[in-house]
Amino acid sequence: MYPLKDLLHNSDPQIARAAADAASNAQPDMMDIPVQQLLYQLVERRSDVPDRDPELSCLDSMIIPLTTITRRMFSAGPYNIVQDSPPSSPEAQEGSMLQDLKELNLYQQASGLLDVKYLSATPAVEEGGVWPVEGVLWGPCKRPLVCLPTQLRASMPCVNVIYLVDTGAPMCELSPTAFSALGSDVVPPQATRGFINGVRCHVQLCAQDGNHPDIPVLGADYLTSIGAVVTVDYRQGTISLRRS
Repeated sequence: MYPLKDLLHNSDPQIARAAADAASNAQPDMMDIPVQQLLYQLVERRSDVPDRDPELSCLDSMIIPLTTITRRMFSAGPYNIVQDSPPSSPEAQEGSMLQDLKELNLYQQASGLLDVKYLSATPAVEEGGVWPVEGVLWGPCKRPLVCLPTQLRASMPCVNVIYLVDTGAPMCELSPTAFSALGSDVVPPQATRGFINGVRCHVQLCAQDGNHPDIPVLGADYLTSIGAVVTVDYRQGTISLRRS
């Protein structure tokens, strides 16, 4: 349903414009693939591309407009461009709210709000880190997001990782894509050591059967280790982390 070529002349100008942006970088055989399927394929491909590879910019030039299309058609806009879908049950709505944040949102919306590209290279910080850290509350559920330089080893790449601040998570978590960007050839089967904003900590793979299997999480163990003072301003839509 909804192959990319059929959306070039969509009645919604934002969808049509995003489809044109994606099509300008698409290979001919991609035009017949449904947009959601194509988006998943590209994101999966991106996770296999090494950091700083020129292919990343080409993939992002398609991922970003395809994300706009899928959000407008299936999330932020009509669920069906022909007719509206029937209202969902309260249980389905609750599940949807729990899973409102995806890694694609970090690449697109959160990167823009935090003015830093998700998983981009950054210089390593000195031990102890730089504080305070300012973040944003994203989306209808006001998810608290902060960007922190992250490194697995001193000899490995340091990248900007956008974390969901979750005081209910016992340990910090990284997505498979984040592990790849950090220079790990394989996802560690168990928790490993790393540095988040210059602070030594444990990190593990995101729970793949949880609500956010691809979202890096800043957990309670890290917040406790730095004696974090967390300030959330719902009026301004911001979060601030300060080390005590």
